[in-house]
Amino acid sequence: MEKHPLHIKNPEIQKSEEVQKSVEKSELSNSDIEQIEELTSNTDTVPEEIRAGASQDVLETIQNNHPLNKVWRDENENIIGYLAFKDFKENEAYIKYFSTDGKTGESAFKFIPELIDNAKTLGYKKIGFHGFNKRLNKVSSRFGFERQRTDTHGGISADYYEFDLNKTENSEKSKQQMIEAFKAKATEKISEDIEKTKKILDQDKLRKLQENYAELIKKLDELELTETQKSILELKLARYFQRDENIDINTLYDAIIETPRFLDKPKGGLHHLLEIHEQKTLEKIAEIRRRKAEQTGNDGFNPYEALFQTESGKYYMARLLNMPHLEEESQYMDHCVGTSDSYINKMKRGDVEILSFRNTDNHEPIMTIEYNVRTKTIEQIKKANDHYLNQSDPYYNDFIEALGKLKETEQDDGKNRNFENINDSELKEISVKDYHILTKDGEINFRDLDLTQDPFILKIGKMSFDSNTPKEDAAKMIEIVTGLKFESNQIATSKNEINENTRVYNGELYPNIFKELPDSIEKIYTNFPEKISEVYIKEIEIPSEPKTAEEYITDLEKDGYKINDYVKDTLSKANLTEGAGQTIKLIIPSNKSLGFPTGATREESKQRAIELGVANQTLPAITGPELRKQYKNQPEIGYILIDMDSITDLADSPRVFDVVRDDSAVWLFANVGGSGDRYGAGGRWAFSQ
Repeated sequence: MEKHPLHIKNPEIQKSEEVQKSVEKSELSNSDIEQIEELTSNTDTVPEEIRAGASQDVLETIQNNHPLNKVWRDENENIIGYLAFKDFKENEAYIKYFSTDGKTGESAFKFIPELIDNAKTLGYKKIGFHGFNKRLNKVSSRFGFERQRTDTHGGISADYYEFDLNKTENSEKSKQQMIEAFKAKATEKISEDIEKTKKILDQDKLRKLQENYAELIKKLDELELTETQKSILELKLARYFQRDENIDINTLYDAIIETPRFLDKPKGGLHHLLEIHEQKTLEKIAEIRRRKAEQTGNDGFNPYEALFQTESGKYYMARLLNMPHLEEESQYMDHCVGTSDSYINKMKRGDVEILSFRNTDNHEPIMTIEYNVRTKTIEQIKKANDHYLNQSDPYYNDFIEALGKLKETEQDDGKNRNFENINDSELKEISVKDYHILTKDGEINFRDLDLTQDPFILKIGKMSFDSNTPKEDAAKMIEIVTGLKFESNQIATSKNEINENTRVYNGELYPNIFKELPDSIEKIYTNFPEKISEVYIKEIEIPSEPKTAEEYITDLEKDGYKINDYVKDTLSKANLTEGAGQTIKLIIPSNKSLGFPTGATREESKQRAIELGVANQTLPAITGPELRKQYKNQPEIGYILIDMDSITDLADSPRVFDVVRDDSAVWLFANVGGSGDRYGAGGRWAFSQ
């Protein structure tokens, strides 16, 4: 954090009588005074002996109503910098005190052209200051300040810089020159940051960066980007690839076209831009979806959205759009999809789609499908009376074909319904042999499955691997189950096999394992592919500008997350500034993966995590709302408790934040969080790395 200079006494200046241009005093609140005193005491680029005696004089100087004085405030009206003048010679402005907390950033230098213009307008001939900060001195030189001499007082020396307003050209030209100088410096800094970031990327990510950057520049030709904007785009892409493997160029293009000002400053990441774009897109389609869902059928024809027919022509897939559709489906199929407002409300929010597999001749429903848009999971497949699909059904092959075609159809937001999972319970009457895969073409051994052809996998038979399994087989199983591809030498099943290349570990959790696993690790299991045995690894970014409890409540509700009064109370009491600006890596095991198959107390889970090499310190409370916001596609029904210092509620019960997904919604809870409180085998804790 950069700190800027305070005043040094100058014998030459002290000889002159101080010239006061204003006698009125500016009033500061008690809070303002405290903030200014803190800035003054923390200006570590100035000798401590000067800071120690300057506090009162700084306050008096800021309040002297000098026409060039300036105070910087953030959006919460907190003081984050000041510039204070006193005139010791006629028509010469002297910067006596200048300090910032670093958050003013470039704006402090951008202010210089405005300062010079104002000084000229007021009839000043010179502006001077003593500089302790070499970086500030260097930047000031670029804006026209010239070093005059070195002054010494009490054994402390500082260079004196001066701007001669009589030497400047007309104000507009001078201002433009300074702006251009600033831009040149900013561009130079961006180029340095690009090179630093590129050095962190591996060769694969560097190649993707170059390819995506070239494609984007070509697509954005219509915007006529400046060289600085192009550099900012390259920098932000490089930063993006530090965390992620891939990016959707078309989506990013749309987001930039929608918000082109995003390329004007190096601040702000692509993740944030894409989130803004996604939110705007969702807001646009939400209105369309709401209008469809509120149709009543009273205005005439109330059509279904027919998506496609099967190749036989006997069946088709329809999307149900509103309550009359759901009621009709329920009446015919004798199930609950249209018997309450539950499903229609989830449809309005965009959480689910309800589809109906129908007979082409008489349009009678045969199967009702619930597709969870957020998790890309087919949650339910039901025949009449809640019966399940069976391989003996006469329409079985057509229905499997329809599921394959469904993956290629578009949702309201233009994205394909490329579902990743089918709830195992919905295929309970379809049997598959161990280590076999059921596809649309029948059942085959997992070794014979050609994954390069992107096969449509309907159901996977029981399969697992351990230290006795060939690593090639293990890699194939992982790709089939998770869709992730790993080399055989990147998989470890014991402590002795772990090395710097390990990306998947499946085996016993031993003491300090989380300290020994390399940063390259992506998947951890204690019993692959059992979901409850997986240890999640999640990295979240905490905003540098803290939000208030009220802002979090508004954001969470706006994004469709459910919260309750316990959450509001806990948020209002939490310290939401701790951890600001940090990237936090979370290790999220279930109690079962920790070795507690019947559940455990918080204290038991915590102690076990410490033995395994994590959880030596609690997480900041802000982890709760931020994990909720950044974990939109929480993969399975369940809950993740935050290992934070508990916060006492109105009934004197300890509470911790709890990130939850149930069968109806995603939540931020405030769960009980005492050391003796007990949680089930599937309960998860988010611990600090």
